[in-house]
Amino acid sequence: MRSTVYCVDAGIVFRYLTPGYPEVPVLWREFRRSGAQLVAPLLLRHEVTNAFHRHGQAASMSEEDVGQHLARAFALPIDYHDDVSLSVEAARIAALHGLPATYDAHYLALAARLGVDLYTTDGKLAKAVGDRLPWVRLVR
Repeated sequence: MRSTVYCVDAGIVFRYLTPGYPEVPVLWREFRRSGAQLVAPLLLRHEVTNAFHRHGQAASMSEEDVGQHLARAFALPIDYHDDVSLSVEAARIAALHGLPATYDAHYLALAARLGVDLYTTDGKLAKAVGDRLPWVRLVR
């Protein structure tokens, strides 16, 4: 049986590991149950690091707690992709869709390259690409 592949963004990983977002753990369990392979651009690690750093500041978490969250995040079974052509494609996609930065476009570029759905918690991104990219799945 061939597994299904999905691209996930940093918001999915952050919400999976942070209490208060019940939709994402349900989705994650479905990924695991189905044997799905998860992929992301290497950028995810930087964005997750920043998300937990900022969450740690707001929630007055210790550096040790932030570090533990990051260790859990980076132990998740995600295959990371990073190459020059992905960044070039991200720049093209950002321009095409009028995105203000190329960060989110890296996820779009990878999902497009692999022909897979992108799961995101970013409502602005989902709205920006709208009906033009029906494989972008918004998770609230």
